[in-house]
Amino acid sequence: MKNILEKFKEETAIASIVLQAERSDDITLTNSKFGGTPYLPKDYIYPTTKNGDPLKLLAQLNFSELPQLENFPTCGILQFFCLPDDVVGMQNWPNLSNWDTYKVIYLAEILPNNMQMKDFPEIKFISGKEPFFLDGEKHYAEGWFPFDGEYLLKGSIKNCPMNFGTYEFENAFKSFCKENNAESFFEIYYMNPTEVQRNMTKSEFKEFDRKSREASDLIWDNLSGEEVHRISGYPSFTQYDPRVHGNQKKHDTLLFQMASQWNDEKNCYEISWGDAGVANFFISSEDLKKLNFGDVIYTWDCG
Repeated sequence: MKNILEKFKEETAIASIVLQAERSDDITLTNSKFGGTPYLPKDYIYPTTKNGDPLKLLAQLNFSELPQLENFPTCGILQFFCLPDDVVGMQNWPNLSNWDTYKVIYLAEILPNNMQMKDFPEIKFISGKEPFFLDGEKHYAEGWFPFDGEYLLKGSIKNCPMNFGTYEFENAFKSFCKENNAESFFEIYYMNPTEVQRNMTKSEFKEFDRKSREASDLIWDNLSGEEVHRISGYPSFTQYDPRVHGNQKKHDTLLFQMASQWNDEKNCYEISWGDAGVANFFISSEDLKKLNFGDVIYTWDCG
């Protein structure tokens, strides 16, 4: 069964750029980075909500500094902005498209220094719109961001196999098992325990449950998503893939993923999405080929 899973990983793997993020005070305006001040042309309108609240730079990818991937830009800068409110701009989950509280901007050309924006708005943390009550008093959640400061990014190509957390997995794995005469090995993984229990004695169901857990554990141990910062590849989730809702499966390509990042020296998370979660941005493969970033969806979740 382990050999079957290894073969599945090999056959489903696609190229991705894994990003290494290192805290630094020596980062330029145009570097690939998390946080800090974005590169923008001099006359560009800084991204805000419709209420005029400035968005905060989450990540900036300078593709001239990164390895090349098929269909992705080879130059220019791609930026991800989010509102620093109590949900970091993710307002309508599981409807992931809300262009008022996050924006994705692609700048194909990097202009000379004298043509770059120099004056930037003050970023304010926004209180939550919905109140909560504590000791009988009304409170509003304060805005936050997954990290402080700036992180310099470096990237390397690494193959990324499909994991069980993506919406594609169930059908892809079933087809793979059928094509490789491996259905009998993992058939128990897909069986409905409630329906099976009706036709089994107590001891038979106990044995079924044991084998089902073994199969599940094998899949979870070997096909769990790698929670790293990456461009392309397959996404990771701490909950489940929200693209199953609505018409969101058309966003079939992982544009960018930012994971939570542990700092061994400080013994804490230096980048954290809630309770050690992960954030994802998705685009359709057709829009990516055209370098059209006008329809990107955004989500994050945590444990």
